[in-house]
Amino acid sequence: MIVRRLKKKEFSLEEIYTNKNYKSPPANRCLETIFEEPKERNGTLISISQQKRKRVLEFQDFTVPRKRRARGKVKVAGSFTRAQKAALQSQELDALLIQKLMELETFFAKEEEEQERSSGC
Repeated sequence: MIVRRLKKKEFSLEEIYTNKNYKSPPANRCLETIFEEPKERNGTLISISQQKRKRVLEFQDFTVPRKRRARGKVKVAGSFTRAQKAALQSQELDALLIQKLMELETFFAKEEEEQERSSGC
């Protein structure tokens, strides 16, 4: 019986590590070495120690049902979001801008009237 390879683009870690038909890579293919933090001993940097390290990956037991995530809390009525606050501030700024422009227009209108009076006399 020939086991066919799944035609997936990405595999989960669990699928990779529990693969039944895994074959180690050929000897001529180099694998990346994972170095430890370099340590200095007698003035020379040492990248690999003599201690052997073990790495363990634990997967959830698929027979045990997963814990369900708690649902989000209901929004409190009347609470503002950042977007609502920003919109409120922009409305206030628009009103302030309109008020200042009107004041500026009245100032220029008065200036014009004063110039006409002074030049007309």
